[in-house]
Amino acid sequence: MLKENPKVEKQSPNEHYNLLLFNKALKVINRDPYEAKILFEDYIQKYPDDYLALSIYVSVLITLKEFTHAKDLLGFLDKKIINENEQVILEHADMKNIDFSRIRLMSFQGQYSKLYDFINNNKDLCERYNLNEVYLLCRKKLGICYDERDGKNYLARQIIKYEKSDMLNKVKYHTADLNNQKGNPYENVFVPDFPLETVIDEIEKYVPSEKSVCPGLLADTYYFRYDNCGKENQKNTDFIKVACFHNTGDIITVCPVVIGKNFQYVDLNYLNTNNNSSPKTKQMSRIDKFNKRYNRW
Repeated sequence: MLKENPKVEKQSPNEHYNLLLFNKALKVINRDPYEAKILFEDYIQKYPDDYLALSIYVSVLITLKEFTHAKDLLGFLDKKIINENEQVILEHADMKNIDFSRIRLMSFQGQYSKLYDFINNNKDLCERYNLNEVYLLCRKKLGICYDERDGKNYLARQIIKYEKSDMLNKVKYHTADLNNQKGNPYENVFVPDFPLETVIDEIEKYVPSEKSVCPGLLADTYYFRYDNCGKENQKNTDFIKVACFHNTGDIITVCPVVIGKNFQYVDLNYLNTNNNSSPKTKQMSRIDKFNKRYNRW
């Protein structure tokens, strides 16, 4: 998730950026990265020297799994910024966004040896971005991880050796029965008697697939529709968000969420006892708009 914009509340006199348009694009990233991509491309056409906008656009491309385009643009940014003076970089670029996108890109492209070396050579970034699990995954993929699961946090345990039972135990804390026990007030809670294990068994039939986005560092995120499945911050939810380790069906988290309609999703309402409809994949109008614009029919 991207934080709110770091720009100052002042329009640059040399028109390097437009705060109003920048914020408009920034605010839709989490709920609709497809629309954010379109808005940032329109923005960059008007303000090509806004390196901060370019770096966030790279992040959106990675989320949408356009890795080649993101890599090319990162190279372009590197060449542009190296020739700029320090003041321009300070005002119109954010090297933290660029570094973080570089890390995300290496992770999702499976460049574990390169990422392992990058982290070792930039120890400050490991602490800044909390890359302990990413570093552990690199070691696991490179065959140099000899850590035991015991004593590690949930994500680290699952990286070292994935256990479905561990995932089920973790996900159950998103159910109403366990939510408020032992000081675990989750903000995303399934309704009482939600058939969680049945739904997870069904979800496993659909992952991995191309119907995912990559908003973080390690996981593919999928959305499934199941009407009135739970609450998020006391708001009724019709969608379930599922995170899996990249390019696998190994589920990390399952929880009810409000957002989902702007993503590609699988409708699981046929699992409702009062719903006899057939399974179907739903693609919403925003995505249709995105595909039409970029000739992806």
